[in-house]
Amino acid sequence: MKLINYFFCGLLASHIILTGCSETPVASTNYSGSTSQAALDNINADAFARAAIDATLLVKESKTLLDSLSASCSSGSVTQDVNIIDSTLIFTFNNCDLGTNQIINGQATVSGNLSGNATISFINFTIKDNAGITLSTVENLSASCSGGNTGTCTLSSDFTGTRGLIYRISNFTAVKNIAGDLTSITGRLYHPDYGYVDITTTTDISFGTCASTTIPDGGIIQFTGSNNATITYTCTDITSSITGGATTTVNW
Repeated sequence: MKLINYFFCGLLASHIILTGCSETPVASTNYSGSTSQAALDNINADAFARAAIDATLLVKESKTLLDSLSASCSSGSVTQDVNIIDSTLIFTFNNCDLGTNQIINGQATVSGNLSGNATISFINFTIKDNAGITLSTVENLSASCSGGNTGTCTLSSDFTGTRGLIYRISNFTAVKNIAGDLTSITGRLYHPDYGYVDITTTTDISFGTCASTTIPDGGIIQFTGSNNATITYTCTDITSSITGGATTTVNW
């Protein structure tokens, strides 16, 4: 029963804890870094560029949870119940095998208008592979997006990136292009050492052809702080061009 298959496939809020993959960001802690607007330079532009990809990876990780609501179980089960008090729809997964080397356990509560706007809360979820190894654990994740074949989601979260730093995203909108595995992002990104920048993709971020699945094979982001920078990604490097300043290329 595909109740929300029209939702876009990348959505995130707070408190998602990922295990079994050290290269995956973890949104489970509190940001206590700088909250001032950043003055971009060649050093911190690269740092923000890496943090922006970590944020994008979190959006991609939540795809499994959203897809599970419109999927059927090849084994195990998923039940659906209606809470007549608040008119929410409750999904309960019990060893639900999605057929993609992902087995789901946990509960999801959907509220709102499924053909328009809805909020989804995932509680005590685990995702395991067919060998029983835990891929991710979700204690409490709340997500919301607009309906339609291409949807949008506005989110805020504190999270630990792949380099161990705690970042924050706020008023962060991600749009999934249903024609391909591309994601555009807009919002505010905080780095604990440098403060915040506002980010907008001018070319969608894509993954899939690099040696590592956590490195983008393309995409261009515009950073706006007390000055501006343009970031270009490839499988091998990150190029940062500071407005009115230098252009620097560094390897991943």
